[in-house]
Parts: sequence; structure tokens; C-alpha cells
Amino acid sequence: MVKKIKVTPFPIPCEKVTAQTIGEIVRAQRTRLGLKQIELAAISNLNIKTINSLENSNGSTLENALHVLQGLGIKLKFEGLLDD
Repeated sequence: MVKKIKVTPFPIPCEKVTAQTIGEIVRAQRTRLGLKQIELAAISNLNIKTINSLENSNGSTLENALHVLQGLGIKLKFEGLLDD
């Protein structure tokens, strides 16, 4: 029997981005795509422990977070940068 993945809602938008917010976004996007953590780990070339840590904001490197966001098709947008 195949276990159905429960879709998680996206967090409420806020000004301050935290590790918890990123983890919630990753979990929400992953579940919306119908992916298990192990599948996202394979897509991102990381291990499942890293995915779990990121989703639960238990510590992850920025590089690993960027690999996961890219694997999920999430693009970062930078605002407020000063021109020379």
C-alpha cells in the first residue's frame, strides 16, 4: 500500500526569513510536488538526514539549503541591493 503524502501549507509571508521559515517552505513545496524526503534527497544529491534537518530547522549549511531549493525549483529573489 502506497502511503499518501499529506500536503503542508506554505508559511505566512513575513519580512524576516529564518531557518524555520526556509524549512517550512521546503516541506510545503516538497509535499505539494508529492515527493518523499528520500526522493528530494536524491534530486538534491544530499542524504535524507540533511533534508530532515533542513525541514525541522535543526541546522543545515547554506550550500545544502541552496541545493534543496534548486532541486525543488524555488528561485531566490534579492531586493534592496545598492547599485555602484
